[in-house]
This record gives sequence, C-alpha cells and structure tokens, in this order.
Amino acid sequence: MRERSDGRWTLPGGFADIGRSASENVIRETHEEAGLRVSATRLYSVRHKAKQPYDPDARDF
Repeated sequence: MRERSDGRWTLPGGFADIGRSASENVIRETHEEAGLRVSATRLYSVRHKAKQPYDPDARDF
C-alpha cells in the first residue's frame, strides 16, 4: 500500500488486537489498510518489539 504521509510503498500493518491470533490480525489489518480480502496460510516472521533494542513502550506490537 502507499503511505499518505510520504507516498512511499509499504506492507499493511499495525497493532495486533489482544485475543486474536497472528493470522486473524494479519487478515484484519490487510483489509483495513489495503481493502483486500486475504487468507493467512503460513507464518513468515514474528518481530516482538519488547524483545528488540527499542525504547520501552506500553503497547506490544
């Protein structure tokens, strides 16, 4: 999808809803951000912000 802020291309993404699986969140975010109906068949990667060298954040994404 193309970002409104700078016109560059990016993958749809956002915050995961608590209580939803990774695939449910991917399906929802892709529909919300790109207007596409997709199915998630395999997990490619998980990047857990709390386990990376980022500043502390109350949100978990």
